[in-house]
Amino acid sequence: MSVVTDVPADGEGSGPARFSGRQLRELLADDQWLDELVDRADEGGVALTGPGGFLPEMIKAVLERACPLS
Repeated sequence: MSVVTDVPADGEGSGPARFSGRQLRELLADDQWLDELVDRADEGGVALTGPGGFLPEMIKAVLERACPLS
């Protein structure tokens, strides 16, 4: 099942859904999950930003999947 094609953002029922970045983030990562993520990073002593931080590592992982090397 593909999230992007199963839940149309505009309420229409045909064709692939189009989401804004915010809509997709809210669909895939709700506020409760984000709060838990921040709490766990804090508890584990992991910085959210900067070298070795969680967000740079998350961005890197997403980009590597979106743009695989041949």
